[in-house]
Amino acid sequence: MSYLSFSARNTRVLLLFSMCTALLIFSGCTQNAVIRGLVFDVADEALPGVTVILEGQEQEQEDLSNATGRYSLRADRGSATLYFYKTGYTSARIEMDSLLFGVNEVPPVKLMPLPAEEGVFYQKEFRYQALEHPRINRYTTASGEPVFGTPVEPGLTLPRTDPEQNGESEALVFLAHKVQPYNAVLHRLRRIALKQGEAVKEKTDKTEAANQDSILVADQSVPLISRILDKDEGLLVELHPGENLEPGIYAFHWGALSGYDSLDPRAFLFAIAEDTPADEAGPGEGEGEAEIEGEEKG
Repeated sequence: MSYLSFSARNTRVLLLFSMCTALLIFSGCTQNAVIRGLVFDVADEALPGVTVILEGQEQEQEDLSNATGRYSLRADRGSATLYFYKTGYTSARIEMDSLLFGVNEVPPVKLMPLPAEEGVFYQKEFRYQALEHPRINRYTTASGEPVFGTPVEPGLTLPRTDPEQNGESEALVFLAHKVQPYNAVLHRLRRIALKQGEAVKEKTDKTEAANQDSILVADQSVPLISRILDKDEGLLVELHPGENLEPGIYAFHWGALSGYDSLDPRAFLFAIAEDTPADEAGPGEGEGEAEIEGEEKG
């Protein structure tokens, strides 16, 4: 064997060894990032069973949060996006621009429970009460004018609150789920008489019309503050009256009470109760609470 052939073979082996070493070093440099974090619900309780997906890299990674809400994913250094999904909850997304070598702790993520169905709901302590939602129809008043309204009374009556006196926790908060995310309006309603002989066009099993010869129509516009809670999907919108509501009947709608039903032909009704005089308030606070607790247990 000549010296030239031996040298050439050694050169090829050396090149092959160098290439393998370089690949190992490159792989080690890019696969040494770990992402860890926690998922909670809005009550700060650990949320297990959340699917966490890592995207934006060569290989998509996926994990489920455990009983303590913790998840862990291996990743390449660089940038990536985390997505969080769980049935019955809002989704979430986190953008990460610079994953570093070693463990990368992600800020805690909170997911909010969703109502079980579509519609508008009164929310208090993340418990939901659905608002009655009749379809709005065209009628003729006793004076012969066309109007848009409903004979249906609201099924939900709320106590009058004053956040300025009782704190923001007493503010009225509603959630619109899987309805139009934009252009919601709030009106106080009034009852008007119908043209003689004209029958109302809608009743519901839950709420019968209080007066079959009259309907509820839009009266006064009320300022409304809306905020999309899940910006990626736009399925959940917070609706907050922009002023204290006086006793009366109110409705959220997307133009139906004004004669425009292309976005949603329904109105979502609720009522604010009249103030109860102190001498008619009934039992004291503690006594009243005991009665309510007893009813719940029964």
